[in-house]
Amino acid sequence: MPRILIAALTLCLFLAGCATSAEKAALQTVEGKPISQLVKMFGEPDGQSNKGDTTIYYWQQTERTQLQNTKKDTAFTNNTIDVSCRLYAYTDSNDIVEKTKLEGDYYVCGFFTHKLKTYGRR
Repeated sequence: MPRILIAALTLCLFLAGCATSAEKAALQTVEGKPISQLVKMFGEPDGQSNKGDTTIYYWQQTERTQLQNTKKDTAFTNNTIDVSCRLYAYTDSNDIVEKTKLEGDYYVCGFFTHKLKTYGRR
C-alpha cells in the first residue's frame, strides 16, 4: 500500500506544475470583467468565501485516471485515482474579477484554459 501512495503522490507532484504563459494569457482574458462571465462559461461556482471586500469564487474539475504500478513477482496492478484542478477568481466589491488562478493537475486545468482561450478570441 505505501508504494501505491508514494506513486500517487509522485504523479500528483509531477503533473501539478507551474502555470505556463498560455495559461496566464487565458486567465487574463477574464480579469477586469464581471464575475457573470465566468458563471456563463462554467456555471454556478462550486464554492466561495469572503475576505474583506474581496470575494473568492472557485470552480473545480475532477477526472478519474488509471495509475499503473509494478508489483513484486507479478506484472502490474492498476489503481484509479482522482486528479483535479480549481479555478479561483478574486473579485472586488463590484463583482469585477481582479485576479484569477489555477491550482491542480496541469492536464485537468486544460478544461478551464481551453474555454478561457476560446472566450478570449471573441
